[in-house]
Order: sequence, then structure tokens, then C-alpha cells
Amino acid sequence: MTLPSMLTDKREHNRLLSQAIEELSSCQAYSLGVWLMILGNENDDIGFVEMVESLGAAVVIDDHCTGSRYFWNEVMPEENRLAAIASRYLDRPPCPERDWEVRRRWDHIIKLARDYNIQGVILIQQRLCDSHECHMPLLISLFEKNNIP
Repeated sequence: MTLPSMLTDKREHNRLLSQAIEELSSCQAYSLGVWLMILGNENDDIGFVEMVESLGAAVVIDDHCTGSRYFWNEVMPEENRLAAIASRYLDRPPCPERDWEVRRRWDHIIKLARDYNIQGVILIQQRLCDSHECHMPLLISLFEKNNIP
């Protein structure tokens, strides 16, 4: 749903999104199985997610640049509309590339894990994204400290 939102007219996407929400409201797909979170730079491999879910799991949340981070926070109205849009981008959950000093991303990820009752994490690393690759050992340690496989 996120990828089409980047490529489709927003009015058309909102119409399709409303239909999807209506269909999902009666869906029981996530009532059984292991609840997982996928982390990494991007994942447009729907076949991979379908394979994981065919094994008795459900991917219930992600933390991707082109996934939940793309739409996570809203633009808060301000008189200066450009400043409001800029603030939204600056305040959204950061990519590892922009999260070196404060590490705001860690709290966000653990909050996602708790809020979505995840039982495990899949870390996806695409080649040529050094900032994500450097974060992988740190993420593994973070999940181990929080008893999340």
C-alpha cells in the first residue's frame, strides 16, 4: 500500500486505501501465527513476505524507508506551510543514515515491537546501504536485550 502511495494520485490512492481498509476490517489473517516485524532499508519483495506468512507467521509492522516510516507522522498545521512540511520530515522516525548521534530510532523500534506485540524480527539488508548494514549488529543487540528473537 505504501509503494503505490508514492506513485499514484493521492485522491485515487485514498479511494483504493479506503477499499482496502474495508476489506481488511473483516480479515482474520493475523489472528493466528507468530507476529513479526521486518526491519531494513526497503523491501519490495512481496513474494518473500508471502512465503514467510505461508509458514504460519504474520508480518504486522515494518520499519522501512519506503514502509511505515514514509507515513508514520503527520504534518502539523502551521502558518508557514513549508516549515510544517519540513518539520514533519525532520521529526519522522529516522533512517540509520541520519540517526548517529542521538539514536532516536532505537526507542521507536522497541515501541513498535511492544505496541504490535511482535514475537520476532526479520532483518533485511539490501546491498549498498552501508548505514543499515552498520546498524545490523546494534539492532541484534537491542533485540537480545529486550528478549525479542
